[in-house]
Amino acid sequence: MSTKRTILLAAGSLLTAFLSNADPDNRVLAQESAARAQTLSEIYRNSGDIELLNKVGPFKVFDNLYHVGPGYVDAWLIPTSAGIIMIDTAEEPFVDHVIDNIRTLGFDLKDIKYILISHGHLDHFGGAARIQEASGARVGATEEDWRMIEQVGHAPSRGGGPSPRVPKRDMVIKEGDTLALGATTLKFHHHPGHTPGVLSAEFTVYDNGAPHKAFWQGGGGSRGGLAGAQQAMETAKRLGGLRHDP
Repeated sequence: MSTKRTILLAAGSLLTAFLSNADPDNRVLAQESAARAQTLSEIYRNSGDIELLNKVGPFKVFDNLYHVGPGYVDAWLIPTSAGIIMIDTAEEPFVDHVIDNIRTLGFDLKDIKYILISHGHLDHFGGAARIQEASGARVGATEEDWRMIEQVGHAPSRGGGPSPRVPKRDMVIKEGDTLALGATTLKFHHHPGHTPGVLSAEFTVYDNGAPHKAFWQGGGGSRGGLAGAQQAMETAKRLGGLRHDP
């Protein structure tokens, strides 16, 4: 396949642009110095401004790639002739917004055949159980992140409430595995660092019919102390090598 360039999709990578568009007064970005110590994700999620969140509507990125929100993290749809592959689902109370965005684009939840979890943090998989029930989709994650998901399902939620709902262990995806749906094939990679798992994939996107190689990185930035930092550095080296693959 001949491609003009490689497209990189990173979890949360579109945050700043959409916050600027959604909030013309830059209320979120223009925080006092104490608030700047928070990450943009925390500022956005904790602002309490649900109306601001709802201004981040769905949109088409490529012929076969759509962004469905919610804003502080990303959820994506890859439609195919045989159904839809969904990447990440956000968490409550933002799942209704993601579902509304999917429907606004004209897609049916029942057409979602696979939900892929980028990594085992609640803000990425928290809506998976609900969307799986509505669609009948299968859910895929790495072994390491399934363990994280299961731990979250047995721990109190933020603020000490009931444990969050989590999907039941389903597809365990490993380095080099592939997923084919319709004419679309994803080749998976294990890129730890942000979590011990982190699922990434390469696939083809189309811009007015012209193919381009796309790469979805499931989570950037290290966590977990020195071990996580070392994993993230190794992942960065591997990503650099993948850029030059034909």
